[in-house]
Amino acid sequence: MILLRLQENVEAEWVAVFGIGLIGSSIVAALKARGARLEGRYPISWNEPEERAQQLETIETTLTTTLADASGRKLQVVWSAGRCGFEASRAEAEEEQSVFDEVLAVVERVARCTPSLSTRFLMIGSAGGLFEGQRHVDRRSRPKPHRAYGRLKLYQEESIQVNGAPWTPEIARLTSVVAPLRDRQRQGLISTLVANGLRRLPTGIVGRMETLRDFISVDDVAAFLARRISDGDNSRESAVMTLASFRPASLAEVQMLVERVLGRRLFVSYSLDPSNDMDITFSPDLRPPGWSPRDLLSSVRDIYRDALARGAVS
Repeated sequence: MILLRLQENVEAEWVAVFGIGLIGSSIVAALKARGARLEGRYPISWNEPEERAQQLETIETTLTTTLADASGRKLQVVWSAGRCGFEASRAEAEEEQSVFDEVLAVVERVARCTPSLSTRFLMIGSAGGLFEGQRHVDRRSRPKPHRAYGRLKLYQEESIQVNGAPWTPEIARLTSVVAPLRDRQRQGLISTLVANGLRRLPTGIVGRMETLRDFISVDDVAAFLARRISDGDNSRESAVMTLASFRPASLAEVQMLVERVLGRRLFVSYSLDPSNDMDITFSPDLRPPGWSPRDLLSSVRDIYRDALARGAVS
């Protein structure tokens, strides 16, 4: 967990970010760019339950002490943790669910023991995991997860929206996130295509060339959410936001865009395995106020330039 302080006055606001992978670390960086101050780092073990219990106890004590007598103050919790991907097994999803439940219990105890505290819980969700196989998802659409991963994300959403919870829930459902190449972070399709293209290596893609996906930049996501967190945005029509480009692209189109940016052909093979060939597209009616994602070509160019500047594929 990363603990940040947003303001230096009596009306202090604190942000506790659980999970500093691709999304979480980007949100933390965006909050720091807006003036947030780092107050502490607290590890959480995914593999050792006993060690994790001690770590969560430390986190609970730290938050309770920090927020004691916090009249008029605010705590914003961000859940961006998780090791499960789209292909996660049921056992992996259940293990992640257990960790989520433990953290949720800590947050609940902290919020209830400081009743004057205003608490908001922001969960980073998965639009793709909930609506896989659905086209033109709109406000009338209902989640129908096909995988253990999607069922996990739906469970998490329902958990933070339970009646009587001592926080205001907010959910940001993300589509496929485009991000620069980074060590020890899960690489998406586009960053993998860019890296393999620069190295002149082949890339295997599971899905049809015609399969439609919706791609957004991690920098756009982080900047948007950091702005809402730090500005205390209360113009929320719903507890659930969908962050998408609302301009789906086929896998073949993605390949062509990367080839255009690199200036060379890619070595690509498409799997006939139907496990990842369903379309996922979203209606522009879901666009949240203030959300203006960049186009996909710009995101591909950013990844390419970043890879060259960092020597990430040397």
